[in-house]
Amino acid sequence: MDLKTCRKVSGILYVICLFFAIGSFVVPNEWVQMGLLGAALAIVLIVTLLRAKFWRCPKCGHILPKGRRIRCDYCKWEMDL
Repeated sequence: MDLKTCRKVSGILYVICLFFAIGSFVVPNEWVQMGLLGAALAIVLIVTLLRAKFWRCPKCGHILPKGRRIRCDYCKWEMDL
C-alpha cells in the first residue's frame, strides 16, 4: 500500500471511529453504547497497526512522523502529499 492510500484509509477510519464514539453518547441502551465504544476502540487499534505496518519510508523503511509534509528523520527523504 502506498503512502497516499494509507493516509486516506487512516482518515476514513478516524471518521468512522468518531461517529461510533459520538453515537455511543446518543443511544439510550447501555449494551449498544458499550458495543459502539468497543467498535471505536477496535478501529483505533486497526489504525495503529495500519500505520505501524504501512506508514514507512519507501527508501529506508523507518516509521514516518505524522504531518502534511512527509519527511523521514533517518534518511532525510521527503515527499509532499
